[in-house]
Amino acid sequence: MSSPLPDFGVPVPAGPGRLAPDRAAAEDLARLLRALADPTRIQLLALMHGAGPEGATVKELTDALT
Repeated sequence: MSSPLPDFGVPVPAGPGRLAPDRAAAEDLARLLRALADPTRIQLLALMHGAGPEGATVKELTDALT
C-alpha cells in the first residue's frame, strides 16, 4: 500500500480525479521541485525522514554523505 502524498501547500497533479494545475499552481510546484533538484538535498531529506522522530545529528548526516 502506498503512503499518501505529503501536503506541500500546492496542488500535486497525481491520482484519479485530480485536475491539472493552473499555471500559477504549476509554477509554485516547479519552484518547490527546483529547490529539491540537487542530489545532496534529496539525500539529506531522505536521511532526515528516515531518522524518525528522534532526528539525526549533523555528524550522522555528514558521515552518511562522505
